[in-house]
Amino acid sequence: MPIIQFSADNLEGCAPMSVNLSNLSDTGSVSCLWTINNGYSEENCNGISTILEYAGCYDINLQLTTSIGCTDNIWYNNYICVQDYPEANFLPSQSVMTLIDTYVEFTNLSMGAETYFWNLGDGQVTSTDFEVHHTYPNEDAGYYEIELIASTSFGCEDSITLGVEVLDELIVYVPNTFTPDNDNYNEYWKPVFDTGYDPQSLDLFIFNRWGEIIWESHNVDAGWDGTYGSSREPVRDGTYLWKMEFSERSSDKRHLFTGHVNILK
Repeated sequence: MPIIQFSADNLEGCAPMSVNLSNLSDTGSVSCLWTINNGYSEENCNGISTILEYAGCYDINLQLTTSIGCTDNIWYNNYICVQDYPEANFLPSQSVMTLIDTYVEFTNLSMGAETYFWNLGDGQVTSTDFEVHHTYPNEDAGYYEIELIASTSFGCEDSITLGVEVLDELIVYVPNTFTPDNDNYNEYWKPVFDTGYDPQSLDLFIFNRWGEIIWESHNVDAGWDGTYGSSREPVRDGTYLWKMEFSERSSDKRHLFTGHVNILK
């Protein structure tokens, strides 16, 4: 009876997987029939090449027949195992946020994976946990791409990249009263900007009760000292109208605000 041996160049991998099967049996055989339990069969005494399309473990059979008609075969059960590629997926708790709240939780929705690698996009944090959470920088607006790589035990990988965006929070405070009485306290009136504005876009006007412009500025650092005209004559106590326009830093959107400011001396 022939002594039957064979080997495969790949014993595990990702579907579809190419496999080369080599006949290591004695060379006295004249007929060699390969059979795989997915229905594939081929005669070749040197070996065969095939592609295993679907996930699962495959049984391989080699039957040899010698020149005098002696026949034997051998089965290698579950000899080659193939895995499907996983499906990487995740969901952020918020994809658009402001500088006030930059905390994000990432829910892992992947299927068919066993290990995970997260790159959270800000150059600071990577993780191999199943699910992660992260607080992004809150000094400046930004866009961050988060990548999740999901892998199987055979190294089959899938990845997905989603973005989260941190937007400027538009914060401005406008006082309603000031006291320009030369006591070095509360001498100037001006809006106080925090974040979210374009400092080059400011148009600021003060009007008297007749609708005349008595002061204007296009500088966020300049404040009204309660005077009027080039001679800087002090205005009377009372209520004055202000109008302010500016653009957001992250877009071309313009904002218009109006209000009243009181002068007390």
